[in-house]
Amino acid sequence: MNRNAAEAGKRSAARRADRAATAPRDREPDINIVNLSDTEFALLQALRGLEEGRIEVRVSQARIVEIVRSQRLPVAAAAESWD
Repeated sequence: MNRNAAEAGKRSAARRADRAATAPRDREPDINIVNLSDTEFALLQALRGLEEGRIEVRVSQARIVEIVRSQRLPVAAAAESWD
């Protein structure tokens, strides 16, 4: 392959990547999957709406036994003196 063909291939790949990055994404569907267990559904519900935080899942004998959701909330405190 000559140099011009290689450069043209790179430009073409870059254009495809640009289109993929800017393509509008479909809205995420509501949770309505039939094959979810109750605990899997609870895990997805815990994940929904979490902007910043963590979800811990405890598993015992290949089953979800506990879901802990921690959410971080930004606090804007006034500049006060604590003296």
